[in-house]
Amino acid sequence: YRDALAEAVAYCLTDGTGGRTPSDFPLVAWDQATVDRVVGTGRGIADVHPLSPMQQGMLFHSLEAAGDAAYVEQMSFVLEGADDPQRLAAAWQEAVNASDALRVSICWESVDQPVALVHHRVDVPVHTADWSGLDEEQRAAALDERRAADRAGISLDAAPLTRISLAGLGRSRIQVVWTFHHLLLDGWSTPRLLEDVFTRYAGGTPQVRAPYRDYLEWLGSRDTGAGLDHWRTVLAGFDTPVPLPTDRSVTAETWAAHGIDVAVDPEVGSRVGEFARRHRLTVNAVIQGAWALLLSACSGRNDIVFGATTSGRPADLA
Repeated sequence: YRDALAEAVAYCLTDGTGGRTPSDFPLVAWDQATVDRVVGTGRGIADVHPLSPMQQGMLFHSLEAAGDAAYVEQMSFVLEGADDPQRLAAAWQEAVNASDALRVSICWESVDQPVALVHHRVDVPVHTADWSGLDEEQRAAALDERRAADRAGISLDAAPLTRISLAGLGRSRIQVVWTFHHLLLDGWSTPRLLEDVFTRYAGGTPQVRAPYRDYLEWLGSRDTGAGLDHWRTVLAGFDTPVPLPTDRSVTAETWAAHGIDVAVDPEVGSRVGEFARRHRLTVNAVIQGAWALLLSACSGRNDIVFGATTSGRPADLA
């Protein structure tokens, strides 16, 4: 019996053997043929996640407008009190590998539904440089060049979907450029990852966070039929999309993102804030109200429906 076990173990450790089964990936409805086709022996793959509805939408737009970096997020800042770019890079690497949400590549070909392949470990691309000898103009040029290079380096099918550039500025300052695809993180998540990175850099113990897998399981348990019934009731009687002038343009793009800088008098911002407080609203609600009035003016309609992005996570969900 011992010899038989030893023989079986030796066989499993032989190069080219091994494999995974559908039961290894319970969050996706795959058969054995799909498992074999997508993950092969499965070495290096810890799990397979379905994409959330928001992630599916981002993937669709990213593929629809190939080369458009609308969902490539980038933060650029100077970190004070840090003088070791290598240790900072190591802290970033550890923080990324601590989260199943960040160790993913996206697979959408040869599968019925796009999925995220969760890798056991990923190597975050890190670019380091020493800019301490550059003057302000040279640093600005180097920063522009670095940001452009990093934004062009994200590929959805290659993990990880993030990269960092670190440049020493001297006097315990590091220029950080952090680039990632929006599929990985949202506005709630980014400060938490930064908190974990800085805690690790300082030699502390970061907070233990629930795996993203738990959220996907919760999401899969929701009654989508009840949600559809709710919105059918709320939107009853509304059957015509809001017409806009661009809908009638033969040159309209299928997906476009453009940024327009507008200088706003500081007094306007103060007045908006005072208005929101007086009416017990958030500033965001005021802006959405202004957007609704604009859509009404452009379309000539009084019934206005438009989408708004939310985190999708209620307060009672850890």
